[in-house]
Amino acid sequence: LPFEALAERVPRFASEFGFQSFPEMKTIRTFAEDKDFNINSDVMKNHQKSGVGNDLIKVYMDMYYHEPNNFEDFVYIGLVMQGNGMEEAVEANRRHQPYCMGALYWQLNDDWPVVSWSSVDYYNNWKAQHYKMRNVFAPIALGVEYKDETLSYYTMSDKLKDVEGLQLTVQVIDFTGKKLKEFKQKVSAKSNTSTVVRSFKDSELVTEEQKHNTVIHAWLSDNKGKVVSVKDYFYFWPNKLNLPETKIKTNIKYADGKYTVTLQSKYLAKDVFVEIPILGAQYTDNFFNLMPGEKKTIVITSPELKASVRTPISVKHLRETY
Repeated sequence: LPFEALAERVPRFASEFGFQSFPEMKTIRTFAEDKDFNINSDVMKNHQKSGVGNDLIKVYMDMYYHEPNNFEDFVYIGLVMQGNGMEEAVEANRRHQPYCMGALYWQLNDDWPVVSWSSVDYYNNWKAQHYKMRNVFAPIALGVEYKDETLSYYTMSDKLKDVEGLQLTVQVIDFTGKKLKEFKQKVSAKSNTSTVVRSFKDSELVTEEQKHNTVIHAWLSDNKGKVVSVKDYFYFWPNKLNLPETKIKTNIKYADGKYTVTLQSKYLAKDVFVEIPILGAQYTDNFFNLMPGEKKTIVITSPELKASVRTPISVKHLRETY
């Protein structure tokens, strides 16, 4: 079934569900050589304990993404797909509170470097899924559902008291950076449940033609202006979006044990992946959407990082895999 079917198959408690991905390339290089970089190589099959696993990843990738250029792009897109697909599943469960009151995804971590359902690999590298799970399982999270040509926003709360004084901001932004519309309103998050706080008809937001070229960028902020939760909605999966070519500029401040990286792009950069070749390094965020013109700063930490010997940093976004 497609990921979208999860929104129609919501249980009272989701006790086990998941989707596989390869770990990122620096983990794969600990057990494979360049000649093994193929999903059907003996090495890759030995590191896959599901009989249909590697082929199933490709089946879903063909449904939702453009065909990657090479094995490294395949691995990256697979990480993105697992994260976004599983986020959709968990969010569907949370949106249905109190009918559904729990979701245990399979699985958290790995006991060897392997292709699996995990969100943290053997070397403690967070996959895209782990960042998405952190966000969608937050005590208060913003959810969105598209149904019957209507986009509805939810506050999803595990708090035991109502939270008042939140502000919902919804922006319609085309991929080149033009802000087409903006809406703001005060909302609350009702305790221990999911509540629709604002709905929009398609005609209020976009035309049919604009759906392939726009993102609905929304966030909740508290009464001090601090962002509580961010939610980007695209009307289609990437293979039906007109994602623009763009270059991400980086500014890096180097310090022992910590690199501070600021990124900016003229146009939308979807599913940005920042990587350094150190196993187990920690990132404050990764696999995120970089809005046009936005400056986003993340911090990378590892005892192996040195200011005097600058570890290379690579940055990739989805459009670069076409």
